[in-house]
Amino acid sequence: MNLTRIAVLALPLALVACEKPQAGKPAAPAAKAAVVLPTSLFLAAEPKDAKPVEDAKKGSVAGQPVVIRGRIGGSGEPFVENRAMFTIMGPGLKACSDNPGDECKTPWDYCCEQSDDIAVHMATVRIAGPDGAPLKTSVKGEHGLKELSDVIIVGKIAQAEGSVLVVDASGIFIAKP
Repeated sequence: MNLTRIAVLALPLALVACEKPQAGKPAAPAAKAAVVLPTSLFLAAEPKDAKPVEDAKKGSVAGQPVVIRGRIGGSGEPFVENRAMFTIMGPGLKACSDNPGDECKTPWDYCCEQSDDIAVHMATVRIAGPDGAPLKTSVKGEHGLKELSDVIIVGKIAQAEGSVLVVDASGIFIAKP
């Protein structure tokens, strides 16, 4: 047999061998599936009886259902990168952009307010997976969700201690401006 013919016959075997992990070397990791938000998360109809964040904090107990209203904000980056989490501010506190003449470049950070007041009006919202941990995806931009979006959150209280309120969201309604 000539060398050209041997090379042509051996080529498919070499290609197959390249696809298999070599002894002592781990196989290449499989691509991770993209995390998808539940299709039922974004609500078409406005939930009734929503309480402002600051009112919902009063007497809240972990495990109880809750419907709260607020605006996305409370810091320069209210969305947690690569996690389905964000903070909202109750309507009892004005964003900097609500103050006449204020030219703040990041009005959703509420920097024109005292930190104690921000804490009273703030809640953390998370969308958790079956394991209870926040999903590993961002919600920023989903259905137009952005800083200062007016939202109503339907969910269950995960933590309520002092000025801390964490809600595991099962529904998000984005109010039209």
